[in-house]
Amino acid sequence: MQVARGKFIHEIQRQSVSPAHADEYRSLIAEYFPKLAEKGLPMRLTGSWEVIVGDLETFYHIWEYDGYAGYDKAISELRSDPDFQELTKRIQPLLSNRSNWLTQEFSFWPSSPPRTTNGLYELRTYHLKPGHLLEWEQHWRRGLEARRKFVEPIGAWFTQIGGLHTVFHIWEYPSLEERKKTRDMAWQVETWNDTVSQTVKLIDKMHAQIMRPLPFSPLK
Repeated sequence: MQVARGKFIHEIQRQSVSPAHADEYRSLIAEYFPKLAEKGLPMRLTGSWEVIVGDLETFYHIWEYDGYAGYDKAISELRSDPDFQELTKRIQPLLSNRSNWLTQEFSFWPSSPPRTTNGLYELRTYHLKPGHLLEWEQHWRRGLEARRKFVEPIGAWFTQIGGLHTVFHIWEYPSLEERKKTRDMAWQVETWNDTVSQTVKLIDKMHAQIMRPLPFSPLK
């Protein structure tokens, strides 16, 4: 059974700034990210968010590319793009830390298309024990069908370049109270309970953060 959907490569970017530079950072990416997304390159902005519970002054951006060939072409053209050069020059002094991962979608969990719900987004990061991705995928494939009765997932990705053996999930909720209710209902479903009990032993560590979409984000 195929684990990856195989259609796209998604770059997940994490950028942290000092509190004193957060407003300037927000303004810069609001000005330049839409420009970059409209250049006709084989790349599209999936979403941009700011962490509001978790690692504060941290921003996540997900870019979608038409496979590795699309990624290579986009990065090559961006290096000589005046807008990208200007953004890089202005944003680098604001950053305190940054990371990125090249990932693929799970075949059973394609990313959500652009939509507006005005909700909150939860990013869950799972660092798996090496060699257990296929087992993880098999359990989650079954568990997601049970969870979907209560909440529609935004997307799930596993890393191919960057920190390996890492899985990212994003969920959207109207509020933290609705998140609690949704999770409580899911725990009443035996399939979901089994998924959690089977996958928790595959994890080295995990992290959950609540994010707010930025105004220009296609998912917001």
